Amino acid sequence: MNVVLSCYPLSTELSRAVDRVIPTGRALSLASLRVLSLRRLFAELRGVRADEIVVVLSATTEHVLLPILLLVAAFTRSGTIKTLDITSGAVRSVPRWRAFFGIFASVNASIGGRIAKLRCERQARHLLRVQPLQFGAIGGATALYLKSNLMFGTHAGGSVGHIAGVANELFRRSPDSVMAAIEFPAMVRSDMNFAPIAAIGTYGVPRESNNLRFNANCISAGARVLSKQRFDFIYQRLTIGSLAGVILSRTFKTPLVIEYNGSEVWIADNWGLKLVWRDLMLQLEEVCLRHAHRIVVVSDVLADELVSRGVPANRIINYPNCIDPTVFDPAAQARHRQPLRERLGFVPNDFVCTFVGTFGAWHGADVLADAIRRFLAEPTPPEGKQLRFLMVGDGIHAPAARALLADEIASGKVIFTGLVPQHEAPAYLAASDAFLSPHVRPADGSRLFGSPTKLFEYMAMGRPIIASGLEQISEVLTPSTAIDEADGLAVPPPDALAIITEPGSVDDIVRGLRILRDRVAWREGLGAAAQQKALAAYTWRQHVDRIFMSLAEEIR
Repeated sequence: MNVVLSCYPLSTELSRAVDRVIPTGRALSLASLRVLSLRRLFAELRGVRADEIVVVLSATTEHVLLPILLLVAAFTRSGTIKTLDITSGAVRSVPRWRAFFGIFASVNASIGGRIAKLRCERQARHLLRVQPLQFGAIGGATALYLKSNLMFGTHAGGSVGHIAGVANELFRRSPDSVMAAIEFPAMVRSDMNFAPIAAIGTYGVPRESNNLRFNANCISAGARVLSKQRFDFIYQRLTIGSLAGVILSRTFKTPLVIEYNGSEVWIADNWGLKLVWRDLMLQLEEVCLRHAHRIVVVSDVLADELVSRGVPANRIINYPNCIDPTVFDPAAQARHRQPLRERLGFVPNDFVCTFVGTFGAWHGADVLADAIRRFLAEPTPPEGKQLRFLMVGDGIHAPAARALLADEIASGKVIFTGLVPQHEAPAYLAASDAFLSPHVRPADGSRLFGSPTKLFEYMAMGRPIIASGLEQISEVLTPSTAIDEADGLAVPPPDALAIITEPGSVDDIVRGLRILRDRVAWREGLGAAAQQKALAAYTWRQHVDRIFMSLAEEIR
């Protein structure tokens, strides 16, 4: 058996491309391994026995991670180590002793990270003392979009749609706007002006040290653009350890608009790998919030959090995530429906219920998997519809969901696609008959701060939705029908947007699935109102309209 190792979970398309060159079985990714403790990581790698381990590079920008990938591969019990560059098709064998050389590159990068830490500490102390720059009303529309994260080859997930939605709208309003990023983002208009940010040479530890080192690259790339062209504002999607937007804003006297999708320090504390330099990361986050001219958030929960952290309410722009109606258009995507259903193994009479996500901590994939297993254990009434389930995506909680549904997968009642590129997501939605949004409350009891991009994409497709009644989800899906009420109704209320369940309730999801199985009026009548609301209130044009409306106002 051969094993594949990649930076991130491979999409179905990339997995097929790999198998055409080197047939593989098990798949590993740095994204899933990085959440393990060192002891568990070592045990996991030593438990990998394979004829070959194939390190897959799906994009040229991923070469920066090659020393780390080879080092990880060297610790497995594989017979040989190979690299496969998808872009060129080149396959190379790597001696194990050479793979261990990654240690030296990582040590050098780690030293550089500590130097960057000292520099950022000094900058943070200064920036927390000085007064933010003051700007008046902004009437222009030309923006430098600074995408300052270090994720490579990521072409799936809600963030992809968010970045493309905002960037495309900015470019539509001003063709002089520029995107600065480590690689050209997926789904962004191909004619948008692009300024590449140089990648760092290799990765060190702790992981946040790489973000600190990357600051210099972001500042250098941004400065090259800002020194040649005037911009009305800098728009930065806030990333952990980044000071680039603040430095560029103050150097070039240009207003900074920060997009804040939640504290990455909180996310690391509660959902991810703990930060070694946590206090500094939080301090840098405070610097960005302090010096931003405006801060864009996607939920009331985030707006409330910022106010509690001392951000004036008149600097906060609050509008949910949205959709591009030309992309998530059921009529335009209809041609993909039947061919994709056939490829996935569905028959014409199947009623396909779909979950799309990155299987994160708050997506509720484990709850949904349990509900699907219990529902499929029930016999289908003679008059009922055959429900099948499509799980699109991959992520940290996907293996547990697959394990729970192993028998259902084997029988063909549940299909896991693996990661699907964001540009293919509309076709998968078009191939579906209903959508499932089983989000759960954070384990620490805090409020759910997100704005699920997939929820708005579901709404735009005009199909029935079963969703958790949680924070913004229930607000956006108002008016809807609670599961207790829906149980007693033969037909849905004409203005109902969805069936709402108690967050985390397996029983409620099963009850919702029974309604779709047994009642044709619910299958056919639920969804139109949600589509109308999505098109009326939740497009990226409206989202960016709100940003420009705020920028045009002078803060006193």
